[in-house]
Amino acid sequence: MNNPNSYVKKIFDFLNQRNETVCVAESGTGGLISSYLTDQEGASEFFTGGIVAYTWPVKIQQLKVPVSLLEQKGDVNAEVAQLMAKGVRSLLKADWSLSITGVMGPKNSERHELGQIFTAVDHQAFTQEEVCSTKIEGLNRTEVKRKSSLFCLDFLLSQMLKKGELS
Repeated sequence: MNNPNSYVKKIFDFLNQRNETVCVAESGTGGLISSYLTDQEGASEFFTGGIVAYTWPVKIQQLKVPVSLLEQKGDVNAEVAQLMAKGVRSLLKADWSLSITGVMGPKNSERHELGQIFTAVDHQAFTQEEVCSTKIEGLNRTEVKRKSSLFCLDFLLSQMLKKGELS
């Protein structure tokens, strides 16, 4: 699916059926996922909010990502994505959370290639956050951000459906 509305509608339907909510912590996408979620009419019924954790201080202070982890591994890795998902879900009191951290461009970072992203999903019933990594191909920063956001929405939906099957 290339249309964020298709994902958001399915996410909304899933959450609505279960009377659950979702929140987001975004680094590289800068609020684009939150924007897609709030484009859905009735978003306030299922979306508790989002944190744009673009800098280390926000990741540290708001999402409780340890300074030592950031200093040792940087902010583009699975552990940071997991901690961002856990931190935002705790802070914004949602049933589900989604996080993303990555390199949106226009160039590679010191440690990672352009388009390398890590996304994580957390749910109140999970014993550990689910995490996924991929490399997004794109012509420019805007395209990488859009494709990364769609990838994250797809990952969130897949984890919801997976949990739905287990419930």
